[in-house]
Amino acid sequence: MKTESKMAVFIDHAKAQFITFENGIAKFDESIESGKETHPRERGQGSNQTRFGTDPYQGSNNEYSKNMQSRELMKVYFHQIKNKLTPYQDILLFGAGQAKKELHNYLVEQSAFRDKNINLQNSDYLTENQLLENVRNYFSE
Repeated sequence: MKTESKMAVFIDHAKAQFITFENGIAKFDESIESGKETHPRERGQGSNQTRFGTDPYQGSNNEYSKNMQSRELMKVYFHQIKNKLTPYQDILLFGAGQAKKELHNYLVEQSAFRDKNINLQNSDYLTENQLLENVRNYFSE
């Protein structure tokens, strides 16, 4: 197990980038994509229309179904991230949106993560060099 090494995850709802920190060196490990699109559209659906046409009284976006599909995608996405993070004791979750908080809530419910040190950090979208520098600075303190 890699309990002596540390892992940081830059996450949003579309992608998670894993950055390891060992012996004072931060390096990219891998990334996982959620498969979630920013604004998924059905075939024939325009930006402000349902797939059934422009008549607001006919058809439906079926918001409930889309929401359930999105939740299921996030559940699978977080499960993949959890599997990757299991061997690490010190974990940093950072990013610009709410995904880091949602992942944190998911992880603390898992028995394998109860004794781990999981921290959150707000961050803007960063370049690759800035990501590495942020992880170095965080874990070097």
